[in-house]
Amino acid sequence: MQIIRQVLSSCESWRSRDGDVDRIFCRFDHGSKGVLTRAELKGALLAVFGFPFVKSDIQHLWVVEGLSHQQPPGLSREVFRAIVRRRAADLIV
Repeated sequence: MQIIRQVLSSCESWRSRDGDVDRIFCRFDHGSKGVLTRAELKGALLAVFGFPFVKSDIQHLWVVEGLSHQQPPGLSREVFRAIVRRRAADLIV
């Protein structure tokens, strides 16, 4: 719950939150690949926001970010941070 409050609070410096987001990324990056699979992404977003993202949202993120074409296919830590920032901003508005 603490990370949810942090994400939904005012948009102060993201430096403190990046550490939490990075820890969640590492926790869900099974095998330390450096990228999240779709299933890992779904779990990581649940851990950050406290509610599940629907399959169509995950698919949309995958296509928009062009993740199906990279090797290994997956979402990098930097892209994960950017997604969390965008989604948090959407929730605050």
